[in-house]
Amino acid sequence: KLNHWLETQKELYRNHFTQAFTATQIGKGANEPKAAPKAKRERPDFPSQKGTARNFLNFFSGNNPQQDKIMKDDDYNRLLQMVDYLIENEKLPDKINKISQINISTGMIRYTFYLIHKELYTTKNIKPEWIDFLHAVFEQFKNIEWNTTKTKFSVKPSSYQHDMKSMKG
Repeated sequence: KLNHWLETQKELYRNHFTQAFTATQIGKGANEPKAAPKAKRERPDFPSQKGTARNFLNFFSGNNPQQDKIMKDDDYNRLLQMVDYLIENEKLPDKINKISQINISTGMIRYTFYLIHKELYTTKNIKPEWIDFLHAVFEQFKNIEWNTTKTKFSVKPSSYQHDMKSMKG
């Protein structure tokens, strides 16, 4: 599998070399060597990022392990719109109509958003607007300190794996 993946990557770079790397000129003379190619830094691909977020949030539209609906459809759709706004603008939407208690724990919500953040931005620096988002959007976070949410952002709830399996069937 690894060998197949490496061959695929090699073909991608071979076929799209000029898009993946740009040569830079060190000196001004024609005989001076060019620097090693540097990877291009591309603009964020918002549709792809939104798709990634939706993949992680998909189970919010279903049932919890006790077979209770996790959240109302209109709340779920509002949540997706607010997450899209957060991804595109890196700030909270102006008007937020809080989502009342949903049928999963705050730990499940928090960790799911951590996984999205990790996939989109890595975890080197946690973007504070993502913690702000949890507190602004979910009523369940009203009695939790901001610093507690940030500290526990990457803490996986003990039942997360089991609950995810039971919710995805």
